[in-house]
Amino acid sequence: MKKKIILKQFISVLITVAALFYLSFSFAAPANAVTPRWASILSMDLSMTFDGNEGSVTGAAMKQSTATKIEGTVYLYELDSDDWIYIDEWYNSKTRGTLGVGGDFACESGVTYKAVFVVTAYTGTTPETETMEYIDVCP
Repeated sequence: MKKKIILKQFISVLITVAALFYLSFSFAAPANAVTPRWASILSMDLSMTFDGNEGSVTGAAMKQSTATKIEGTVYLYELDSDDWIYIDEWYNSKTRGTLGVGGDFACESGVTYKAVFVVTAYTGTTPETETMEYIDVCP
């Protein structure tokens, strides 16, 4: 009788441990799993450089292989007191390859500039839009 109770307890504990072990792996993503951030956009990058009194801003983006088109606009602003003043913008679109958007601008030493990169990728007719900002001071 005592052996049956101990055996039932042992089997109960064993089943509980096995269930907990299974559930802990079912709900945890593998360490090397890659979860896409976007459905249609694969990657985005934005940079700004200065050389003397000339600045350059460049946005680059890639679409997912399932997306049919990607387009982007880089907007440039200058900080005046507490307000961002629009300076210029550049646009491009592609159906294949890497999207590159950007241009050059005259900058003034000590002035803060902001670039805003707005990217839209389309899977069929469904758009997906993401925005990225980059702020820097002209040396």
